[in-house]
Amino acid sequence: DIAFSLRRVTAYKWNEKTPIKQRGWYYRDDTGDVQGPYPSSWMRSWHQEGHFDPEIEVCFGDPSLWFKVYHLFPGPNVTFVITKALVKRDAAKAAAFLKHRLGTGTGAPG
Repeated sequence: DIAFSLRRVTAYKWNEKTPIKQRGWYYRDDTGDVQGPYPSSWMRSWHQEGHFDPEIEVCFGDPSLWFKVYHLFPGPNVTFVITKALVKRDAAKAAAFLKHRLGTGTGAPG
């Protein structure tokens, strides 16, 4: 899905712009407090163990651009894994989609 791809590219780029010591995953706890940063492996483990509500908001990098977990990852197996290779694939998929949509005359702003 293109929306997943675009969100992952955005999250990855956001993390890259974050100072090194602040990079990683953040989440908002039940009281709305921001927790993090944590490495992908910790977040994935906590998610697989059921510690996060499906509606939890997360951020990759500077905690100001938030997404619900299910808006970044459509399935539980790859949760909290955003690699450079995945981002390249997602960016190419999004570019191809936009080229097709704009090239056919449908979906173009009017």
